[in-house]
Amino acid sequence: MYPPSDCGVTSSPLEYWRPVDADLESGTARRQQVAIRLIGAVFLALLICPTIIVPPGSGVLSRSLSEWLDFGLVGVWMLARILAGRAMAIRPRWLEIALWLPAWAFVLSELVFGARGGDLDPSHLYAVLNVLRPIALVQLLVGICCWGKIDREAYARAHRSLLLIAAIALIYTGSLALLQFFEVRPALNFLQDFYQYASHGRYEIAVSAVEDYGRVTSIFHWANSLGIFVAAGLLLLIPQALTRETGVIGLGATLLGIMTLVLSGSRTAMVALGIGLVVILIIQRRFRVIALLLIGGLFFSAAANLIETRTGASSRLFGLFDWLFGNGPLPGSLDFRLTNLIWSLQQFVRLPEVFWTGTTVTDYRDIVPRSFDSEFLKYLVWTGVFGLVAFVLFQLGVIASAWRSLLLAPKGDLRRDLAASLLATFIAMAVAASNQDVWGQYKLLQLVFVFLGFLVYGNSNSNSPLSDSNG
Repeated sequence: MYPPSDCGVTSSPLEYWRPVDADLESGTARRQQVAIRLIGAVFLALLICPTIIVPPGSGVLSRSLSEWLDFGLVGVWMLARILAGRAMAIRPRWLEIALWLPAWAFVLSELVFGARGGDLDPSHLYAVLNVLRPIALVQLLVGICCWGKIDREAYARAHRSLLLIAAIALIYTGSLALLQFFEVRPALNFLQDFYQYASHGRYEIAVSAVEDYGRVTSIFHWANSLGIFVAAGLLLLIPQALTRETGVIGLGATLLGIMTLVLSGSRTAMVALGIGLVVILIIQRRFRVIALLLIGGLFFSAAANLIETRTGASSRLFGLFDWLFGNGPLPGSLDFRLTNLIWSLQQFVRLPEVFWTGTTVTDYRDIVPRSFDSEFLKYLVWTGVFGLVAFVLFQLGVIASAWRSLLLAPKGDLRRDLAASLLATFIAMAVAASNQDVWGQYKLLQLVFVFLGFLVYGNSNSNSPLSDSNG
């Protein structure tokens, strides 16, 4: 039976539906409240905190906050994993293996690189810490829920809390994006000071991206990163945006998120969102989803018209769709990426010594000097064919996990909507990874894998219809 009995999940169905007031005096209820608040506070902080706070060139401590988060998150996870033991295990087991695969690929690449006589730099292990973040987030969520003895009623409250925080994060980033688009000076100064554009020579992005391209970056340093983050957030919220789970806040976040996505100008993110929405419509077929999409279409059109009126840059935004329908050439940036992709592949296959295990994440430019955005290509060059296979299996693993949860969740169960959201998000992000760096983005990892960890715990609850003890 999973989780183990010391996880503290109640075994009596009557315990699920006791009045909340009756629970407030119990130690279990207080622990549940602490667990829910801990999850919510950490999740919100991770979503809105700056990823870069220390200027480069300031000595040994000159590390971005994202790197310190890697060290801290993975360190806490390793310690908690040792102390908690089986209580933090992931079920099904093949999902845990899939989450481990990218890290193993990076370690293998480094070991083979060292065996070939390469200079093993300890800083290379930073890449391993980065790819350990998904499994760390999932298992920490499982561990916190287990420690908090989260039962069905507390699970519903925690689920609502996570949805509201995701909605608040979209409202926060979207509001800053709109202020940035209209070049409101206090907002630009805030982006400069709090998110440290200036210290990395990137303050001009906050202004020139709007002036030159009609694009916004909000709390991110690149417009495409904003687009990918918003697309994932929308796919998590839309299946539940018109329910009492999020209410007006969820609806407002969804509509503002659609406008923000358009203002970011990320064509890859828009295609990914479209694919994810098709998945959601196939799964749910609910009137509220269709109604929301119709309303969202109006906000999409309004944002596109705003770009054209203010910057005249809508041709860049919709050039991809003109090309797809045979009404224009392939946009220049996409043509550049495609050319780089083909050239990099040609260079890589001519190097048999790195074909299977790659060049390592920090030495690839000595062998394949051109830049590239496709995450599939990055894994191939960094970690070789083994790493590419590991990355594909990692994505298939999380997609299969969401699909399994969707099939087994009873109709009307909140886990069914959560599984639908995650399935659409994972499929959309797999498509986006063909043209963008997706899973290397910190806030996206935090947004998506916190929800995956929450779903894993819900499916593993010994009282859950999905547990082994219940068939």
